[in-house]
Amino acid sequence: MKSVPLPLCIRRLAAGDLTRVGSILFHAFNDVFTAHGHPPPVPSQQAGISLARAYHEYEADGGWVATRGGDIVGSAFTHPRGDTAGIGPVTVDPAYQGQGIGRALMGHLLGELAACRSVRLFQDAFNRGSYALYASLGFEPRDVMAVLRASRPRFVAPLEGGQVRAMDAADLGEVAQVDTRLSGIVRPADLLFLFDRGPAYVLEDDLGGIRGYALGFRSGDALFLGPVVAPSATGVLRLAARVCLEESCESVTLRTFGRPGALMAALLEAGFQVRSLGTYMVRGQYVPPVGVQLSALFPEAL
Repeated sequence: MKSVPLPLCIRRLAAGDLTRVGSILFHAFNDVFTAHGHPPPVPSQQAGISLARAYHEYEADGGWVATRGGDIVGSAFTHPRGDTAGIGPVTVDPAYQGQGIGRALMGHLLGELAACRSVRLFQDAFNRGSYALYASLGFEPRDVMAVLRASRPRFVAPLEGGQVRAMDAADLGEVAQVDTRLSGIVRPADLLFLFDRGPAYVLEDDLGGIRGYALGFRSGDALFLGPVVAPSATGVLRLAARVCLEESCESVTLRTFGRPGALMAALLEAGFQVRSLGTYMVRGQYVPPVGVQLSALFPEAL
C-alpha cells in the first residue's frame, strides 16, 4: 500500500530552528550550484547557520519554516518595506525537493505580503526549476543581474561625479531620502543596520549635498559591497573605488544589474569576475529606479 505523505505545515521560524535551517541553506545552495558547475556559495555549514541567525536576529517576524511530521524541510525569509518587499533566501532540503514544498512556501509568503504592491526576488539564472516556479506565481523578469567577485580590485577612477567622504550618523536622514528617490525603496532601518557594521561613504556635489552612498559589511578579509546608489554609473564607480581603496580587503563581492552596460564593463576592467548570473524578478508593480545601483546583498532582493 502506497504511503500518504504527512501534511505540510508552515510556521514562523524560531531561534531553536536555526541550526537545522542553516544546514538546509548550506546543502540546498551548494548542491544546486555544484550540480550546474558553479563553486559552492556557502563555505561551511556554520556559515549557513550564521546567515540564518543574521536574518532571524534582524527581522524576527520575517523567517518561515516548512515542517513535515515535525521535521523542518524548508525555510524562507521575507523583507517587507512599505509597499515593496523582498523575498529570499528560499531553500528546501535536497532530500525533500520535488514535493511541492517550495511552491507551498512561496504561496504562504505571498499571502503574508498581500499588502505589498511590489514583491521582488533574485533568481539564479541556471536554476530552471526555480524560474518556472516563480514565473507560474506571477513574477516577471525585469533585469539581468550578476554576482561579481574580485581579489583586491583596482579601479580606474572616473574624473567626474562628485567627491566621496566617509559617512557619519548625521548623514543618515539625508541618505535615506536620496536612497528612496533614486532606488524607489523605503529602507532607513536597513541603512542604519549596515552603517553600524561596515564601510559607509557618501557622494557629495560641489555644494556639499549628498547625491549617493555606499554601504557594505565585512566578514574576515572579505568585503560584501552593497547597496551602492548614485544618480549615474560614474557616481557608483567613484563610491565603489573609494570603498575598495580604503578597506583593503582580500576579496570584494557585489551584485550588479545588467544595465547600464558601462557599469559592468568598468567593474570587469577593475578585476571583477562574474561568479554567477541571476534574474531580478518582480510580482506586481515595478517602476524602474531613477538612479544606478549595486544591489543589497543583505537583506536580499532590496
